[in-house]
Amino acid sequence: MELDFFWIGAGLTAMGYFIGSGLKTSRSPKMGFLGMSGDQTLMKTEDLAIFLPMSKEEIEELFVQYPSAPRIVVNGTTYVNWEVFSDWLSKTDTYRP
Repeated sequence: MELDFFWIGAGLTAMGYFIGSGLKTSRSPKMGFLGMSGDQTLMKTEDLAIFLPMSKEEIEELFVQYPSAPRIVVNGTTYVNWEVFSDWLSKTDTYRP
């Protein structure tokens, strides 16, 4: 009877260890969105006006003028990856800080 409780305890301990390891790696994956490494923080396009000296209308106009600009549309809301977008923006002729 005591041996049964030992195996139940050992199984619960192992299960807790593997679940904890999985949660740690899911919060900090080595590869991010679409296989890109680095910081993969997405922000709404209206939040770009905080980081860029452009108005919200100018940012919307930028996406209309450049349909190939890196962005993700989910349920009608447009998101951008800040690293990818800033790299793209520095390579275009529209914006120079």
